[in-house]
Amino acid sequence: MSMCRDCAQMRRELELIRLELYLLRKAISRERRFDPKLCLTPAQARVLSLMLRRPVVANDALAAVTCGHMREGSVDSVKTQMCRLRRVLKQHDIHIKTMRAVGYYLEGEDKKKLARLAVWS
Repeated sequence: MSMCRDCAQMRRELELIRLELYLLRKAISRERRFDPKLCLTPAQARVLSLMLRRPVVANDALAAVTCGHMREGSVDSVKTQMCRLRRVLKQHDIHIKTMRAVGYYLEGEDKKKLARLAVWS
């Protein structure tokens, strides 16, 4: 009997994960193009597009956007991506902030500066 409950719980969790993935894909479906001076990779452009739309972007959402999935090692990959992205944006006086144990965000003025470097495709 408990095995059936576990299966039902796992099905609910899987549906929630599928819904979150759907919403993430929808959020990045409208691609933004950034000023070529930024020299962004496609993954970095997707991250910045998402950061312009949301107040805070969770680590697992960033892993899904950059790696296409969330698995062991993805968090380290996200940290590496964010370090590189910070280096690129620092040249334009744009700073990505960290919300410990949650994710990353841009403050209002930094979002405005970044939005000036972006156009919808």
